Formats: sequence, C-alpha cells, structure tokens
Amino acid sequence: MPRAAACSHKLRASATSLGKSRPTYTLEPLRKLKLSDIGQIQQLLLSVESEPTGSYLVDVFDRVLQHEIEADAGIIDAAKVLNDFSIARHPPPYVAGSAELQDLVQRLLTQHEKRLELPGSLKSFVTFGDVLRMPSDSDAGRVKRALLAGLTPDNVAVVLTPACDLQRNATPRILVLVGTIQPLHVKDWSYGNDARTPSIKIDGGLYWVKWNLKHIDTVSWGQLEAALTSGDIRIVARLRDAHALSFSRGFFRDLGGSGSSRSFPRRFQLRLRSIMRTSRVARRASTLRR
Repeated sequence: MPRAAACSHKLRASATSLGKSRPTYTLEPLRKLKLSDIGQIQQLLLSVESEPTGSYLVDVFDRVLQHEIEADAGIIDAAKVLNDFSIARHPPPYVAGSAELQDLVQRLLTQHEKRLELPGSLKSFVTFGDVLRMPSDSDAGRVKRALLAGLTPDNVAVVLTPACDLQRNATPRILVLVGTIQPLHVKDWSYGNDARTPSIKIDGGLYWVKWNLKHIDTVSWGQLEAALTSGDIRIVARLRDAHALSFSRGFFRDLGGSGSSRSFPRRFQLRLRSIMRTSRVARRASTLRR
C-alpha cells in the first residue's frame, strides 16, 4: 500500500505541475505560426473538406497537448510505477465508481459542451458524433411527423454519417442511431459488451445511454435543419470519434450478419468396443463398424 500511495502522490504532483504549465505547453508552438502558415493549412487541408479553420486548430491544440504530456518526465515515471500496480492489495474493481471516476469517463468519451459552439463543417449543421435530443416540453407527435423518426423525450440519437459526407453534402439523408437516456446512479455504473455510453454530461447532469443497434433511422437535411431551427431538437453533446466509431462498426457488423439454414443429418463412422461380464467369464465383443 505505501508503494501505491507514493505512486498516487507522484501522479497527482505531475498532473498539478502540468496543469500550471499547460498554456505554455500548448500555445508556444502555435504562437510561432504565421498567418501565412494558417492560410496554407486552409488551402491545402481545409478547402476541399470544407472544414472551418478554427475548428481544425482546436483539434491541433489537442494533439499538441497530448504530445507534450507524453514528453513530461514526471508523468512517464509515475506511469512506469503504475504498470507494476496490483489490485490484490487494493479495493476490488467491482466497487461502484466514484463521482470523480464517472466525471473522468465522460471527459474521455465526449467533447466539452463549449466545443458545440464550433461547427464541424462550413456546409453542415451537424457533424459525426453529434448527440440529438428532444426538449422535455416538445410535442413528440409533431417531432415524429417532422423528422419521420420515432423519438421521445427519453431518446437520444447520435449522427453516424461520416464527417466527409456531411462536409461535402454527399448524402441525401443523415444516418442516426437511437438510444435510451437515463440518469446515472450507482446501480447503473457498469461496463459490458453492450452498446452503451456509460457516462455523458447533458445540461449539467450525468446520464448514461443504452444504444439500440437495431434502431437505425435516416433524416433528410431539410427536416433536421427545420427541427434544429425551431428548437424541437437540440445538439446536447458530441461523442469523441473513437467512441462514436465503435457504434458505427457495431451497427454495420450487425447489419452484415445473415442467417443460414442448418445442414441435413448425415451418416458417420462409429467404432464401438465393449466388454460384457458374466458370472463365470468375461467375453470381449468384436469391434463393430457402421
């Protein structure tokens, strides 16, 4: 336990040190960029994809910060100690997750709500991984007629159309996966093989979502734009790409599966050897073939 406590203290100290120097870590390399450099990035990378420059540079900040974290000696040293950590002398992992752990998980799986202010594309009002929800005071019947999708206030839908198709308006309808959203309580804290988002922050509260890989729908651009403009549907969160891709792959894997008829019974060779015992003598039966 002393080793685990020392490792925990070292990791917290490294994180505190990194937090104080984070602006320098991230901004120093980017401050050296000239407007001509940004113009070249826009010309070479963004003009074809129709991706906004500011949204793209926020993604660049993320990668630069990750690179600097990987270069922090304190964090790397603490991680080496954690590699040898064993749960044998620590509370078992099936204890319900703390509020801090739940908050950490939602940060790993979703982007910050402020990021929703940045569009994913200049030509699209949604992007891959956007989570759509109907406000509680909306008319479910009107929304269903407008979107031609069976959504209720207890449902959310995540956009699964690839970002490149959304940016180029290359698809006539937008693919969404529908799930059920519920408040996150201790009894709901679980990891499994089912399609779920175990922790997601929406309107300041923590929830979890059970995605139904069999409930797929499509919405036209005009229908979705009208629903977003009228307030019948809101973008309440955005899943990170890796998490959203896991549902996309799961859906297409499920879609590609097909049943096949069972083959008829057939004859097979059998070798039987038996020994029969009587009160006087044991006689060995001959080997039978069939």
